[in-house]
Amino acid sequence: MPKEKIRKVMTFLRYYLHFENPEISAKFVKELTVLTERSTTMGIEELLLDQAKKEGKKEGMEKGMEKGIVQGMEKGIKATALKMKNSGLDANLIANITGLSVEEIEKLS
Repeated sequence: MPKEKIRKVMTFLRYYLHFENPEISAKFVKELTVLTERSTTMGIEELLLDQAKKEGKKEGMEKGMEKGIVQGMEKGIKATALKMKNSGLDANLIANITGLSVEEIEKLS
């Protein structure tokens, strides 16, 4: 079983399983610490914040990749438009093909 899955199961048990005997409870927490490879077990709030942070990083990476792809496509379109312009094609035709404005094409150099 993957470590992350074990950690989630153990965290679930930690917050939903209660022992009346404090010694057994302490031993259980100690074993959970070993199994989850953490010096202290997380509270439920910490766990949720940790998971939200991981999701936020993932979303941030995805948004960054999307932004990079869009920027790369824009750069490629402008490079192609410049080649077309340097080949003597009409700016209106280039604008129609690339989706750039005539003003953007005239600024290319």
